[in-house]
Amino acid sequence: MRLRYRHYALALVLIALPLLGAGCLGDHDEKPVLEDNFDGPRGEWGDDEQDGFSRGYASGKYFFELANPSWFAWTSSRKKLADASLEVDAYLSSGSEDNHFGLICRLDDAGNFYYLAVSSDGYYGIFLREDGDALLPLNARGAMTFSPAIKTGSEVNHIKAICEGDQLSLYANGRLLETATDDTHRKGRFGMGAGSGPEAPTRINFDDLVVYER
Repeated sequence: MRLRYRHYALALVLIALPLLGAGCLGDHDEKPVLEDNFDGPRGEWGDDEQDGFSRGYASGKYFFELANPSWFAWTSSRKKLADASLEVDAYLSSGSEDNHFGLICRLDDAGNFYYLAVSSDGYYGIFLREDGDALLPLNARGAMTFSPAIKTGSEVNHIKAICEGDQLSLYANGRLLETATDDTHRKGRFGMGAGSGPEAPTRINFDDLVVYER
């Protein structure tokens, strides 16, 4: 789901769970506050299955499977950070390329967070959710934007999100896609999310998450 002009109304599913973790690589000198390669059969992100979506661990990955169109699900940490750098590998495992997946920071509750995401058809977006309203694109164009830096189809994208002060920066495969400025949310939990477009189902896999406090 490209979310370019908010044509679709997302059914938001909150999944806020504790998380610990182990085993991943980072490009920082300091020690990460969290690493998780999702190899454990029942790690700290938890799993769930409901009408419309499922999420959990499978074959050393963490997955979101969205069965219904225009759905968005996520999982978050218990730990709260003000400024953080998050990195993860993610890709389309099956289903429609009209999707979105990425990283969440400063999540206070179901209605308040930032979401930095890419899609399997080459688009990206930096989003604000405030007081339960629809996801608002903070991109300069006011919509999801195409970038050749994003790998399409089922190729793996290395996604990096930096939430520091009022700056929100999104990277894909080592390339800065965009930096947006917003000071609505100052601190909160972090996590991963994925959503479907109008051509569900879609299944997204995540691997090798690492989080640094900045």
